[in-house]
Amino acid sequence: IKTISSLRPQLSTPLRLGIDYGYCTLLLTWSTPYCGYFYQDPLYDNTTREVHDLTAGGRFTAFGGRLFASEEHEGSIAKIATHSILPTYFAAYGVFIWCNSTIHRFLNSFHVKLSRKTVALQRRFLIMFIMQSLLPLLVMAPPVIMFLFALTGGYALDTGTFLISFSFWAVPIVQGSVSLSFIMSASTRATPDRSSLGRSTRSIHSTAYATVSLLTWHPSVLYLLLRHPGPLSKVKCAGYICNQTFLAAFVILPNPPFEFLLLCMHQKMVANTESRTRLSERTSKL
Repeated sequence: IKTISSLRPQLSTPLRLGIDYGYCTLLLTWSTPYCGYFYQDPLYDNTTREVHDLTAGGRFTAFGGRLFASEEHEGSIAKIATHSILPTYFAAYGVFIWCNSTIHRFLNSFHVKLSRKTVALQRRFLIMFIMQSLLPLLVMAPPVIMFLFALTGGYALDTGTFLISFSFWAVPIVQGSVSLSFIMSASTRATPDRSSLGRSTRSIHSTAYATVSLLTWHPSVLYLLLRHPGPLSKVKCAGYICNQTFLAAFVILPNPPFEFLLLCMHQKMVANTESRTRLSERTSKL
């Protein structure tokens, strides 16, 4: 979506940023209400204390959920999978297929005979986007399969759940590495042009690609800033980095502030439930 919006120079920067992150924000908004299906239970506290070898006086909060719904709790992992995970995955990869077909159509819409080098560059460009979307599935597949196997078979995961967390945080690294490898391979295969026209063309292309790369907030951004600091001013670089850091911290990533907000909401709900229970007990005694 970032690449397609960058091909619309007539749009303003705020509108293109809204297109870039609006769909991700919509999917996160859809998935957020289902996070409340995990609840506290003394059984989860005892299991956490045994698995992580915690002391009896240690303070912690353990949330969990069952595979299927029960009379006490209507939420379940099966409901999260069917109502939250699967719809967002189909929606995200549906847009991914549409974007790749659109990019492929743009690359072949000039109706001119392209050189072998240009065709190879277009092919690597398309492969890069396909790998950026499919490699996260490969990274997440082993821990998710292990989790489902243990869940359905009744096996203990113990500290194996940490693999899921590490896999989540490895996804942006893998995507950024793919983008960085594409940039480095394209720069090494480019033929040097010493003419002033060639230097001017490369400067324009470097400026455009650096601007688009700064909007993606990948490790390729750091590479471009270190190796090619000239095309963009320091003020513009700092502004983009601050903007993307804010978006990554509060919109894109499942970060600790977001989890802390959910925890506060749940604790407030539990406190209200306990106060209502104590009030009903006092009323019944009277």
